Amino acid sequence: MTGYLLAQELVRDVSTEEALAIVDKVIKFYKDKGEKKHRRLGALIDETGFEEFKKAILGD
Repeated sequence: MTGYLLAQELVRDVSTEEALAIVDKVIKFYKDKGEKKHRRLGALIDETGFEEFKKAILGD
């Protein structure tokens, strides 16, 4: 990796309920894919690829 990316937008303008549902999906993704204990979510997303992560979370 040549540098660190600060942030990428996953969703915009969602309700509180939708945001909580998304958080639940992110936690499940992390638990399912994060084989290493104490692995950073950002590192997991980098390895997976943001578009694949987004597809896994949002189903798009």
